[in-house]
Amino acid sequence: MTLLKDVTDCSTYSVRGLDNQLIAQMNKIRPNLLVRIDSLNVELGQAVHPWMQAAAKKCLERAIAARGQQMIINSAYRTIAAQMLLFLQYKTGRCGITAASPPGNSNHNNASAIDIEDPYGWRSALESNGWRKLGDWDRMHYDCVDNNIQSIKEISVQAFQQLWSMSRPNDKLADDGDYGPATSSRLLYAPAEGFPGVGIPRVLKLTEPLQIGNDVGELQLALRKAGIDIDKADKVFGTGTDLAVKEFQTAKNMVADGIVGSGTRKALGLE
Repeated sequence: MTLLKDVTDCSTYSVRGLDNQLIAQMNKIRPNLLVRIDSLNVELGQAVHPWMQAAAKKCLERAIAARGQQMIINSAYRTIAAQMLLFLQYKTGRCGITAASPPGNSNHNNASAIDIEDPYGWRSALESNGWRKLGDWDRMHYDCVDNNIQSIKEISVQAFQQLWSMSRPNDKLADDGDYGPATSSRLLYAPAEGFPGVGIPRVLKLTEPLQIGNDVGELQLALRKAGIDIDKADKVFGTGTDLAVKEFQTAKNMVADGIVGSGTRKALGLE
């Protein structure tokens, strides 16, 4: 197990296990706080998280439609764990990081910022759809300034506090969302691979190859229980299940994207 403070790899992908747990916990605290963007016409770098605030995703979707071509995203949402890694690299002069904010203070920590290829080519489409260019000194960066964007720092910190306390019952943190010295020091000692014993339900959706498993079967039975007509509960997420999920989401006034994340799972009584 590698502690965050001991990570030597320059890529933030090295804390992906912990990142995934943090994102899942944030969506438990506030369902659908973060939604996936990989359903859009985007190409994501290996270390890019496919998560964004729902309001930012809507603005991004409109901008991509306006320009009519694929967007290449180099950076998007960054958890407080990934931000801590960058901050440590900056403080120790490693990995070529010449500037980095403390955890929670970067625009990328709010799930409403992107760094992209061809930033000037995208400028008109983005600025006409709720995005603002930060400045030529950070030429690839855009922030979503839609009125529905919210500050999520407190929730991101609270998610870590809860995970730490579940894993370390004899050294619990206050569940207050305050990034103070106690939380900051514990973050350094968090396992980069994620806390042992903390399971993360996978996001279910129509994919190629098709997703198969007991979790799909449980979803299908839950859809039936909710009154949705689904032809078979075969533990295979096919087109029938995709349509059933979208029907359920529409009935619940949710985004009908067919993606079963924390919000849809909670609405179905699966968590």
